[in-house]
Amino acid sequence: MVKYALQTVLLIALTIASTTAIKAQSLSLTGTNNSVVVSGTSSLHDWEMILSGFNASTKLNQQDDGSMVLESAVFTANANNLSSDNSLMDKKAHEALNAKKAPEISFRQSETVTIPAGGEKSLRIKGNLKIAGQSKLVTIPVNVTPQSNGTLLVKGILPITMSDYKMDPPTAMFGTVKAGDEVKVNFNISLK
Repeated sequence: MVKYALQTVLLIALTIASTTAIKAQSLSLTGTNNSVVVSGTSSLHDWEMILSGFNASTKLNQQDDGSMVLESAVFTANANNLSSDNSLMDKKAHEALNAKKAPEISFRQSETVTIPAGGEKSLRIKGNLKIAGQSKLVTIPVNVTPQSNGTLLVKGILPITMSDYKMDPPTAMFGTVKAGDEVKVNFNISLK
């Protein structure tokens, strides 16, 4: 009798575990419309740089009520892949980012976030952002839109203060042109 009861409990546990496993999925960067654009100001003019060759992924768990739990979101990039249409500006930016010694730019989610059922949702994702060899806990405001084809669209703008990461804003022309301390990272990515 005890053996039969243990078999029944084990069968129920396996059924629950397999149902949960079906609802959990790993999502990675997909499509060609992904973008990360860094913009800022200087004493001469506003500027913009584009980050290429980045990766993003997350785990998503579908709940019975239609909501989803977003966990372990990761973003990685190489600071040397940040570029503009001005090679001098690229060089100055890479120097400020310490790209030779610490090229990794990364974000790693530290707390799970529930995405309520329905269309587009505004969320705040907490995690560690690493730039120029320095890590800092940040909260990133994002808009998340689940698509019917299983794609998750993630958009947002994150203001970053360079001095928080021990970076000196780049200067040019013997210091007469100086970048502002705050930059904005505008991202638009698709995960599937």
